[in-house]
Amino acid sequence: MAEQEIIFTLYALRNPSIPNAIRYIGITSQPLRERLMGHCCEKSHLNPYKFRWIMQLKRQGLKPELVPLIVGLSQSEALSLEVEMIRDFKQAGHRLTNISLGGEKFMLGRKMSRKARAKISAAGKRRFLSKELRQRQSESEKRAWACPELRARQSVSQKARWTPEARAEAAVRTKKRFESPEARAKLSADSKARWPEIKDRIRASQLGRKQSPEAKAKISAARKKYFQSPEARARQSADIKKHWVKRRMKKKTTQLMLNL
Repeated sequence: MAEQEIIFTLYALRNPSIPNAIRYIGITSQPLRERLMGHCCEKSHLNPYKFRWIMQLKRQGLKPELVPLIVGLSQSEALSLEVEMIRDFKQAGHRLTNISLGGEKFMLGRKMSRKARAKISAAGKRRFLSKELRQRQSESEKRAWACPELRARQSVSQKARWTPEARAEAAVRTKKRFESPEARAKLSADSKARWPEIKDRIRASQLGRKQSPEAKAKISAARKKYFQSPEARARQSADIKKHWVKRRMKKKTTQLMLNL
């Protein structure tokens, strides 16, 4: 099976209090939260201009906001677009803290030591213990995803990325991960510990919420389309029968116990 191509994202850093002022352009194949954490933990000698800007934000109780610009890029596309974006933003008057013209490959694929990864992980966990920080991060991401153009680009890139081969590889990796009883037990324990909080958040978000006529029509059409499939109807029927068998068995067991 062919090796899956690494997907890159072109992103910008900005001051959350001045969202129209871009201060850094970069590319990454990491999850965006991890890349932002890397910027915030970077040493001053790597990029003193960006370091001073981030420290200034921290003294104000802020942190850089990472905004994805283009997602689903190959390495060559990302390197080329990084150069173009840095040039375009500088010409537009943005005071970028990039120390190069972009397009360098020396950072791509760099592996950090276990000690460095552990240090970054511990710093990130400490920062996200703050409810205020998590709230700001949530609001920042909601603002970014409120952009229709960003959602459209993300949709196109994800559809292009998840080819049948990519889905098959992901399925194999997931199955291999959960072959271990220890991994399954750990996931189960984590899910049980987090579920009460998640359930409360879901309940709070749904209370008093009213769907628009357009949303109701869309949901209705999706359900009707789903049940047009004989396989879907068969699965639904089997699930209902299984549910009622369990319910009748439970009722019989309860009656037997009461009669003892």
